[in-house]
Amino acid sequence: MPLPAMMRGCGPFTSTIAMAFIAALTLWPQSAAFAQPQTAQLAVWNLYRNPAGLRTINRWRRAGTYRFIADDDVSEGLEGWTNEGTAFALARTEVAGTRLVGSYKVGSGTAVNTKSSLHRHYSDANFYSLGFIFDQNMPGLVELHSWIGPNAESFLSIYRNQEGPHIERSGFRYNGVLGYAFASARPIRVGAYYFGMYSPAAWERGRGQVAQRIAEMYGKRRMSEQFWWTGVRDLQEGTAPDNVAASNGGRDWSYLKPAIGWYDQSDRLVIERHVRQAVANGVSFFNFYWYWSTGDQSEGANDGLDSFLSAKNNSLMDFAISVCEHGWHLRMSEADFPLVAQLLIAKYLSRSNYLRTSDGRPIIEICDSSGIVASDFPVKNPDIELLRRFISYLRAAAAKAVPSQKLVILSRFDAPNPGREDRTIFDGATCVAPVLDKANTLANYYASVDWMTSISQVRPFMPCFNLRMDERPRIGIMKSADKAFFFSDDINVDKVKAGLGRVRSFISSNRNHELSRFLNIYAWNEWHEGGILEPNARDGAIILETIPATFGIPYLTGLCAQDDHCGTRVGR
Repeated sequence: MPLPAMMRGCGPFTSTIAMAFIAALTLWPQSAAFAQPQTAQLAVWNLYRNPAGLRTINRWRRAGTYRFIADDDVSEGLEGWTNEGTAFALARTEVAGTRLVGSYKVGSGTAVNTKSSLHRHYSDANFYSLGFIFDQNMPGLVELHSWIGPNAESFLSIYRNQEGPHIERSGFRYNGVLGYAFASARPIRVGAYYFGMYSPAAWERGRGQVAQRIAEMYGKRRMSEQFWWTGVRDLQEGTAPDNVAASNGGRDWSYLKPAIGWYDQSDRLVIERHVRQAVANGVSFFNFYWYWSTGDQSEGANDGLDSFLSAKNNSLMDFAISVCEHGWHLRMSEADFPLVAQLLIAKYLSRSNYLRTSDGRPIIEICDSSGIVASDFPVKNPDIELLRRFISYLRAAAAKAVPSQKLVILSRFDAPNPGREDRTIFDGATCVAPVLDKANTLANYYASVDWMTSISQVRPFMPCFNLRMDERPRIGIMKSADKAFFFSDDINVDKVKAGLGRVRSFISSNRNHELSRFLNIYAWNEWHEGGILEPNARDGAIILETIPATFGIPYLTGLCAQDDHCGTRVGR
């Protein structure tokens, strides 16, 4: 069976970290719609996204003297020395705004400085290159402080207040800021689930059933307007029918509108604005829901994803795919497994900005397998072997594209997802909305971290953070007004900061696997379900702005126009 036309022209599967890193450093075409970030700031952003370009520098100690050595070097003559762990991280190769840093032996220790400074005092023959340090401070970097010891040896630290007093009592003299570095070669990556179906084509797929419900609840007029915003727009504008409004009382709904206005995701410019909002606040990847329909033998309409792939600024972000084969309305037959696997690899996972681990493995999530393992719903007798065969096709398609390439396939673990616990199928687990059984959002945040802690102890795990769940805008569309359903109380900046702070602590203490440094936030734009990180008409970007402040991660300045509503920081 030939592949559909949508797959023609797809590039070859990216095979090396170097290729991905070089592609990330390539500037996108200039557009009149937005500015281009400074080259040095873009270099920091792309090192954050591609940490293979970073080099971990460890600090070794013996009897009051110190050496700084890259962890990928085979170091000789260190018997009796104690490795105190990661001191900081430097760029492996020269990028805009950097200088080479290295060391010379001084007695039993080393003198560390930029090469131009050290060259005046030592010969090049004994120079040991550590990496490249940035000249200017930028988001995501930290100050690297320098001290000089009694015998001209050096001590370096990113923690002046904590370590400075002790080292100075040992006879070292503070020598100022050497430059700006990364605190770690494994920075936390923050992304968000992205719903790509706010468009006519996407909702037309379910027009029959959905149209009837909308007409009954909201009137036929809604089907002649932007009907994909039904429920959300009606509550926000105070025009919801009485039976819907009565079920939704007691909340200020003025926030329930995108700051950039009601949009159609088939318009590429909408997604370009989302990209600017995201990268201006440290969100470095979107995780797109993806659907397959056996009846049409095609992927579900997903204008948000399609527009992202055509966006002129999409090289600023990575993206991932979450296969959501919801059994209540979708099916993926076994006969379609080869077609689906080839499509996913060729059209999406082959791209240079697809989300990967630091060693280049593409990450893909199975968020719902119910439409794969059974033909009935609710699923009574799931056939897990069907899921195993589908995953095998995925791995085989990736290996055929690049023989040495391996996928990282995750199961959503916070839902009754058939096959989720089978570790012979999945490489790890992730989540969307764990422990949503409390009406208090802060209690849910804390309970979610406890749940993730228990799961991560027994399997590789990618953490998540659920902003809120509130499905009341779906009344009359996907929810019946006469049925009870869950919703939590409103969120605010203080609650979100407290919740993200707990998640940050969880990540810091659970970096036992590559996946633990990625964070999936639910969600960028689940306007019908409550997970809304996207700036809104009432609050702007105040929730989104908590991310770089909480995690100390890079973000890009100078990209956004005022009507992009990227936030309040200078230069946004």
